[in-house]
Amino acid sequence: MKYGILIFFLVVLPSDAFAQRWIGTVEKDDFGDAHVGMATVVGNGRVFGLRCENGKVPTLIYATLEQWADNLGVIPAKLLLRVDDGEVIEKRAVLDAYERGIGKSVRVLAPGDHNFPVLGKIMRSRKRLSVAVELLGEKFEKARFSTVGATSAFRKIWRYCGSKHGTYEKPKP
Repeated sequence: MKYGILIFFLVVLPSDAFAQRWIGTVEKDDFGDAHVGMATVVGNGRVFGLRCENGKVPTLIYATLEQWADNLGVIPAKLLLRVDDGEVIEKRAVLDAYERGIGKSVRVLAPGDHNFPVLGKIMRSRKRLSVAVELLGEKFEKARFSTVGATSAFRKIWRYCGSKHGTYEKPKP
């Protein structure tokens, strides 16, 4: 019986969704005050996160390694988010392809202080964050991420997030 339980925890449970955890990191600027905070979660070959740079509005980032990245310029898209079983939240975004040392990637960027209410929902989430990209009315790159650790990751980078219009307040972690 002990071995059956051990096998369950070692083989069945460590699925990608189960192992995901948000991580908050800060990259300090040694020559000024252009500090950058990132809160990210990685899973299924995709990355979702929040980038805050020295008081500028936060940017939601979704990136994936995909072959369909060829021949893309910077084009408008929608970033679709669903926290737990809530309503779908649409964010205007820009989709672009870029190449780094690991190959071509597709990156979806949705900047703006209108992201603060979404971040509050992610922090209060009990289960998951579902993400998709909509391009020309068709949904691509559907993924699901755990929300475990999101609150502590956001708390670590909060001081680097700003609000362009001052009309949104940062959610209370």
